[in-house]
This record gives sequence, C-alpha cells and structure tokens, in this order.
Amino acid sequence: MERLRRGVGAWMLVFATAALISGSTVSCGEATVPPLSTAPSTLIGPVSTGSSTPAGPASTESPSIPGTAPTGSATAGGPVGPLSSGYATVIGSATSDTSESKTHTTTKRVPTDLVGKTADAAEALLATAGTASTVAFREAEEADVGLVLEVDPAGGSVIAEGRSVVLLVGKRKESVERRVPMDLVGKLADAAQALLFGAGIPSTVAFREVEEADVGLVLEVDPAGGSVIAEGRSVVLLVGKPKESVERRVPMDLVGKLADAAQALLFGAGIPSTVTFREVEEADVGLVLEVDPVGGTLLAPGGSVHLLVGKVKEGLPPTPLGAEDLTTEIPEVP
Repeated sequence: MERLRRGVGAWMLVFATAALISGSTVSCGEATVPPLSTAPSTLIGPVSTGSSTPAGPASTESPSIPGTAPTGSATAGGPVGPLSSGYATVIGSATSDTSESKTHTTTKRVPTDLVGKTADAAEALLATAGTASTVAFREAEEADVGLVLEVDPAGGSVIAEGRSVVLLVGKRKESVERRVPMDLVGKLADAAQALLFGAGIPSTVAFREVEEADVGLVLEVDPAGGSVIAEGRSVVLLVGKPKESVERRVPMDLVGKLADAAQALLFGAGIPSTVTFREVEEADVGLVLEVDPVGGTLLAPGGSVHLLVGKVKEGLPPTPLGAEDLTTEIPEVP
C-alpha cells in the first residue's frame, strides 16, 4: 500500500511539473495544480517524490530561491511532496552587466618638414599619417608657386583625431594689365595725373623751361600712351615751366675787397662763388685780385663767379710786431 501511494504521488508530481512548465492548470482527481507564476524565472529539473507520512501533511515550503514564486501544495487523497530544491535550476531573465562605455581620445602628430614641399607631397604625407588636410592660397613669387609656405598647426604638434591641418600654398600673383592712357600730351599736368591715378598708375613729374603758351602742360610721357607697364612702375610726365627771367649780374668793384666781403655781396645777389689763391706781397694778402666773369656781366641761370684771392708767399716768416703793437701800460699794483 505504501508503495502504491508513493507511485501515485510521483505521477502527480510529474503532471504538476509539466503544468508548471506549460503554464496550464492540470487536474489529477480532486487535486488542482495552478499554473506557474508569471515571474521571469522557471523551475526545471528532476523532481523528487519526497517523503510523506500519513500522520500529517508534508511541509509545503521549499527553500527560497531568489527570483522564483513559492511552490504550493495540492491534496489528492494525500499530501504531495515538495519539489526537491537540490535539483531545481533557476532560469530567469539574464542580467547583463552593461559596462559603461569608455571614450578613448586618439591623438595624432603633424608630420614635420612640410614647409617647402609641394602641396601634393604634403597632402600625401598627411594622408599617410591619417590626418585630414585643407589647402589655402597666398600670392607668392614665382619660385614659391605650388609650395607649402606655412602649416597650421605647425609640424610636430599633437592634434585630436578628426582635426585637419591647414596648408598655406603659394600661388601666382594676379597679373593685372595696366595700360598708359592715350592723349596725355597737351593736357594740364593735374588732369594727366588724375587720369593716371584712375588707371591705378603712379606718376612723377619733371620740368623743362618752355615758352609761356606751354607752361603747365604735359610735353612728353614716358612710357608713351597705350604702353602696357608692369605693376608698380610709374609714368614720368615732362611738364613745361616758365623760363627764368631774373637777371643776375656780377656786382661791380669786387676787386680789392676782402674775400669774405666779396663773397657776401655775391651771395646777396643770388650768385654762387668759388675761390682760388695766388701768392702775393704782404699788402695784398686776403684781397680779391681778379673776378671772372668781370663785374657787370649778366650771368646765365646757374652760373657762378670765380674769385682770385691773394695769399702769403710760402717760406716767408710772419711779419714781426712793431713797437707800437706792444702794450706800454703797466698795471698798478695795489
């Protein structure tokens, strides 16, 4: 009889376990096994029939398993033994340890010696180093066209990944054609300079003495009108100016005067002068001996007068002091 009861209890536990797994209600005689709790864990594994005594109901408590629902008891002519906790396996929703993602900043170093290389070579070096590049241009001399002039950031610098390096590359200067305006000759100097300024051409002015009718007018243009000139070159305008009408006449009576006095007179008349010397007797030392051109002559513009002045003969001792040059007064002694 005991063996029969144990067999029936074993079958009831099998059905109860199947019901727990499938989530349905299984009825064995009068015993009803409720479905498993909807908790995210399931008890599976071999089932022990346990041991029960007729004297009283078996304990329906099973060892607590975290994340599982407690198991109940069903009575069908006798108690049902508990599930053996020793063979129970807890299957639940897996808990994944999500490690905090860490951002690693990658740095790169700008290659050195990029300055002076061709733009293509510099870009190739940067691409090999895994660094992006952008190119800017600046007007440069012919020898530097196409070459890297500057690098930003400079070679050897450490930069963050994704940052690009700027290459400043030389390009040819813009060749703006500048042509000298036509018909400048015969215009007033101010009008001609205004036309040149409007064309972006600097100008300089030179003068030549002309008749009264041509005063202030452009006489010649260099280079001529219509010429193409290089950037920075200026055009020379030759402009007429009045003839000098101031008469400069050599003053009279310069001979016999002291050289300093004669030069002062010439300077007052606006006439430059030069001086040469000749050995003379003591009485003529320092005096003007000759004037060239002679007094009263009308000088051409820019002309000068030459003065011949007497000097002491070489080798002669200085004139001794006379008795009259000596001081005869004797100061009184207090």
